[in-house]
Amino acid sequence: MPDTDFDFLRPLDPTLDDAPPAPGSARYEAIRARAEPRRSRRWMTWTAIGSGVAASVLAAVVVLGGDRTPAATVVLTAAEHTEQVVTLRGVTRSEIKTGGTSTTTVEANGSDLRLVTHDDIGTVTLTVVGNIGYETNSDGSSHKSAIPAGQRLAPFADAAGNVVKAALDGAEVTDKGTEQVRGVKTTHYHVRLTAAARRALDALPPVQTAWFEVEHADQITSVDIWTAGDLIRRIAVDQPERRTMTEFYDFGRPVTIVVPPGF
Repeated sequence: MPDTDFDFLRPLDPTLDDAPPAPGSARYEAIRARAEPRRSRRWMTWTAIGSGVAASVLAAVVVLGGDRTPAATVVLTAAEHTEQVVTLRGVTRSEIKTGGTSTTTVEANGSDLRLVTHDDIGTVTLTVVGNIGYETNSDGSSHKSAIPAGQRLAPFADAAGNVVKAALDGAEVTDKGTEQVRGVKTTHYHVRLTAAARRALDALPPVQTAWFEVEHADQITSVDIWTAGDLIRRIAVDQPERRTMTEFYDFGRPVTIVVPPGF
């Protein structure tokens, strides 16, 4: 058939006005997560640090509403303090229940960051300085791209604070006792999301939710948060097909992010 017979379809071609997203953008993260569900390669994933958590006695169950309860107040305070942090580091792990894991180390200084992801494909390093993302791969390939305005991932600590605050909206909070996180004594809180909490998470911009794989709040079965010294030390999220966890450390320590060699 002549090409003109398909002219009516050409306006539907997404490549006409929808350029590929830049590395480091929230849209890039969302597309990549869906393209590789088993391998779970993302610039930011969760991390499980340490396993075999000892059983603890149920201390309290509270509902976060108009009046703040002790457990909810502690978690909320930690979220508010964490989002004010400028420099910090993290280590993450994402485990697909049908098989496949990835681990990412994070260094963040405000909006500048360096992420190194290891999975069954190889190693990828993403460095973001200003509005430019620099990607290098273990196969020797590299890529540099400008990140469009409004698509750059939100600062790591700021996103963590906002995600936790959204999860607390109307949620049931359970104090599960104390546990060690990287040698620090923390309090472990279990958060059971309510309809209000899911709406609050869904209302967050993708540049924040892309960090923590909480883009689809209806799929989250539970959230766990560990706090110490008025800061968030660990966050875990359970979903039917995935368990993810992230750990934070080196709050306020010097973190320097520069353009990697070769660019």
